[in-house]
Amino acid sequence: MVLLRGDDVMAKPVPANPQLAAAPFGSDLHQFLEQYERAYPDEVLHIEEPLRAEWEIAALAMKLEKAHRFPLLVFHNVIVDGKRATMPLTTFLMASRLRLARAMGTEVRKAGLACYERVQTRQRPIVVSRDQASVKQVVERGSDIDVRRFPALRHHRMDPGRYITEGHFLTFNRNTGIDNSAMHRGWLADRDEIRVWLAPNSHNAHNLRYSEEAGEDMPAAYADEQRIVQVLVNLISNAVKYSPAESTIVVTARSNASIDIVVRNSGPAIPADDQPRIFDRFYRGLDARLVPGTGMGLAIVRQIAEAHGGSAQAANVPDGGADVWLAVPR
Repeated sequence: MVLLRGDDVMAKPVPANPQLAAAPFGSDLHQFLEQYERAYPDEVLHIEEPLRAEWEIAALAMKLEKAHRFPLLVFHNVIVDGKRATMPLTTFLMASRLRLARAMGTEVRKAGLACYERVQTRQRPIVVSRDQASVKQVVERGSDIDVRRFPALRHHRMDPGRYITEGHFLTFNRNTGIDNSAMHRGWLADRDEIRVWLAPNSHNAHNLRYSEEAGEDMPAAYADEQRIVQVLVNLISNAVKYSPAESTIVVTARSNASIDIVVRNSGPAIPADDQPRIFDRFYRGLDARLVPGTGMGLAIVRQIAEAHGGSAQAANVPDGGADVWLAVPR
């Protein structure tokens, strides 16, 4: 028997608490869950009964879907390899168009336009100091990493194991040098190993075949899209700030022992005393103090790089300017 907190809900609109319905739903998942449940308590179900990550949770979601019911589900007791997972699981988050529209502060028929407008007018992030941060991110490294601890689900009997829902898989065409990125589920195959299956006619599968025919390994990366995009935005923004007006910013990707994304600016060289510290939080060299900024952009780049098992690096260019880049393992 599955124990639920709150009543199940059909796909039809549910009246909200009028004092809370118009309120924003926060800036992260934790705030969204808390504030959305306050506004629409009947649309969030907390499941306390132990359920296995293999099949059982997926079966419950399918049963609700067949009944045209799409509540937001929070599982507090997910069983992974016979043990209770250390973190809860949220699913069905985007199963309802009504919920997506509410998250954007609009109605279903206007949701597409609202989404487009938000993409075109992105908001700059608000940077807070480390001691004022309300969330402390824990990044595991080396032998401490075990991706199998995630309460990822096994959805179907033909799946070889449990999968994380989505990541971006990046490959390079050895013949053209052009990269390709596509969304893939990731199979948690081992402690530090995530595998993907490539559809035979996909661009990534073609890139793999070209490398195999040449007797070479294919450079590839499986990454969190939002974090990698943030790295690119920070690197390019940093390059623009330190380059003369109308100058050229060059972005390249290269594959050697690691996969590198390199941004070259046309500004002054990085002073030797500053080079070891430009990725430190809040550090700004003497020359940099004349340029607006918080000293957080490159620090965030390094943090994201290390979370992907890589590093952030910088070097001056002989003809002027500097290269700043992200390096992640192949």
